[in-house]
Amino acid sequence: MPALYGSQPDKVIELLNRRRGFGYRPGDNDGNRIGLIVEGGSMRGAISSAALDTLSQLGFRGCFDEVWGTSSGAINAAYFVSGQSGLGTTIYSEIATDPAFINVWRWPEIMDIDRLFDNLLAAGKLFDIEAIMRSRTDLYISTTDVDTGSATFFSNRDNRPEIILPALRASACAPMFTNRTEGIDLRFYNDGMIQAAIPVSAAAARCTHLVAALTRRIGYRKRRSAIVAFAESLRLWNYSRAYRQSYRIRHVHYNRALDTLFAGQTSPCSLVIAPGPEDIVISKSETRTKNLKQATEESMLRVAAIFSPPSASSMLIAESSA
Repeated sequence: MPALYGSQPDKVIELLNRRRGFGYRPGDNDGNRIGLIVEGGSMRGAISSAALDTLSQLGFRGCFDEVWGTSSGAINAAYFVSGQSGLGTTIYSEIATDPAFINVWRWPEIMDIDRLFDNLLAAGKLFDIEAIMRSRTDLYISTTDVDTGSATFFSNRDNRPEIILPALRASACAPMFTNRTEGIDLRFYNDGMIQAAIPVSAAAARCTHLVAALTRRIGYRKRRSAIVAFAESLRLWNYSRAYRQSYRIRHVHYNRALDTLFAGQTSPCSLVIAPGPEDIVISKSETRTKNLKQATEESMLRVAAIFSPPSASSMLIAESSA
């Protein structure tokens, strides 16, 4: 078994294995509640998508009571809750690498979110909204209110299927990559990464155990450089003061979430699944299929090694690559 990270991660693994063993269904009362946190980061979401796909293949999808996703991590979370994790993993190499979706020379409209969702629909890879609404697992999609700069979560428990797609689009609309915002209930939302890139505080208030599928390397800390601050000031000048202030300290929220996950002997127990020091690093705007495939395979191997013997891990990856 590889090195484990988090706060008492062995207890999280033990509970997941126990639930899988007796056929737990989300919402059953065994005295615990397990949440799954899914980090995004545009194309880095390929990493957390592969992690969720592997968890699903290993039989753990029904072991989670709730799933929290942000940005492309929210897209991954939606596929996971609907039972489409395998489909979700393919979008990063087959759909999201479309040059018309990501074009760094088109700044500030580097990413065309509408085109991404249109391509998903055209390719038959769009989310099964009915399955999301039927699911016993709670789905929470992180967004940011453009006026207040505060985190807002939309859920399948709201019993409003019509808000799922707008919320997913909003969560993926990073202001440094697109001018796009999404209107829901006469308010506007975008990037879920500002206050809730890793929505630990919201999940920890409800859960006894957490699994966090992260897309940055173990040991990463977010910093705000002078160059980044200058670029933000140019890009966000037309946003509200509250939004700009919230955006300015997003690294504080991010690092605080990491501190909670690695807090030691505290509740909730947590298992952190993230790239190691030897794993490939991909950026938010990565479009090279070879790099995306490598990142995906490394992520799958990582999860399989945590929960399976080596022989089973190799077989799982071979089947996924076939």
